[in-house]
Amino acid sequence: MIGACILVSATRVAMENATQIKPTDILPWLNSGRGNTHPSISAVTPGGSGGGDVLAVITFIPDPSVDYDHTSYVTQILSRHGYPVFVWNAWSRGHDQNCLSNISRCMAEYYNAARNAKIKVWYYYGHTAELNHDNEVSGFILLETPSGNYGVSSRGMWDLYSYVHADFSSALIFVLGCDSFKLRHGAQYQVYIGTDKPISLSVIKQKGKKFWEMLDKGKTAYEAMESIQPNWWEKYIEGKASFELDGDKNWRLDSG
Repeated sequence: MIGACILVSATRVAMENATQIKPTDILPWLNSGRGNTHPSISAVTPGGSGGGDVLAVITFIPDPSVDYDHTSYVTQILSRHGYPVFVWNAWSRGHDQNCLSNISRCMAEYYNAARNAKIKVWYYYGHTAELNHDNEVSGFILLETPSGNYGVSSRGMWDLYSYVHADFSSALIFVLGCDSFKLRHGAQYQVYIGTDKPISLSVIKQKGKKFWEMLDKGKTAYEAMESIQPNWWEKYIEGKASFELDGDKNWRLDSG
């Protein structure tokens, strides 16, 4: 039952500390950065043969109690397939004094990275946050700071992506986190994969690595998803959480 305890604790912290940022607070910074296709953030790495108009985005929040930081592993796979990869470590950015001094400006950097880009992969893992009465993910965590977590609702997040003209029409969106399948509301995508219920952080590392390994071998999104379905013991601990796919089950990780 250790995994379940970790899940309950992490989810409660995420909900209690989530601070909403209005998308309208971010817009002025997005407008001032219209000329920046990619902000000067060191986490942006060029893919093997990908063009500047195709992008893979990895957003993650490491948890000190659970070793599931496999960002480098996934980045290597995506780069081999020709995608430039933008990686955003929310915990690291949330402890950066420049970000702390102006949260909205820092969050605008995140969205500006996807300006006018054709997003082929959007991979998020870590905490999301609570569901409100409208079944909306409230407090999508983008910056995890010493004093709390900051974010916009999932609807606001996808609206901000639309504002910078990020194209998700052929994208795979894969989310590992609390209420991950609910994060799809308001999103445009070709395929979305998430869990139908919260899943313990203790299984994220294994699930994430195996999923991308399968895609790297040429498997479809559906085949990759099926390869990481919880076994009977995980289902017992997780309350029968399983992965679900919405959209094109035959999506493959191609050469961009």
